[in-house]
Amino acid sequence: MSDKFVTVEFTLPEFWAPALINGDTSGLEAEEIKQIDAFMAANADAQTFNVTCDAEEEPSFHHNHDASFYGVLACSCRTYQFTQRVSDEEMSDDAETAETGPVQVHIQTFDVWGNAEDGYNVNDTFSYGTFECSSEDDLCGDTVGFLNEHFFKSVVSADKLEIRIEDNGDYLDIEVNEAEDGKPICQLTVER
Repeated sequence: MSDKFVTVEFTLPEFWAPALINGDTSGLEAEEIKQIDAFMAANADAQTFNVTCDAEEEPSFHHNHDASFYGVLACSCRTYQFTQRVSDEEMSDDAETAETGPVQVHIQTFDVWGNAEDGYNVNDTFSYGTFECSSEDDLCGDTVGFLNEHFFKSVVSADKLEIRIEDNGDYLDIEVNEAEDGKPICQLTVER
């Protein structure tokens, strides 16, 4: 049995680099350390053994990023690569699970520019996280319930959302917009 390596990218605060890459939290406030710990608990498991970022990459300012959910405000960010070890057995188990039942739902959030009058444009997308759902049918039948459980910080009623489901064979995409003005909120994707 051999191990495979999977790399996942996140857009995260530039000032997190010493903590993520070297485990150095000196210079960070207690609240900032809590935010990093919460992000790592939700997005990196024990098999994550390497976190890197391209030192040549210019940081860029982001209103929304992959740490926004954890209370981090708009800031200068970098793209970090999290490398995880995945055994053949785990990959095989994942393939069997995809065929028989639960599905992995990836949620992406958006950095949206514009307004209701002139229209909205998605400037950038961010990985919010991946969550399990019992089946595609359950996800499509109760998208709002799934989002209330895994995404929204408080319960949102179905009449506040506009949901579009697109099945292209390889992917199931669910676009979620505000019902009142069509502002994009997030996208859910199940890769088959």
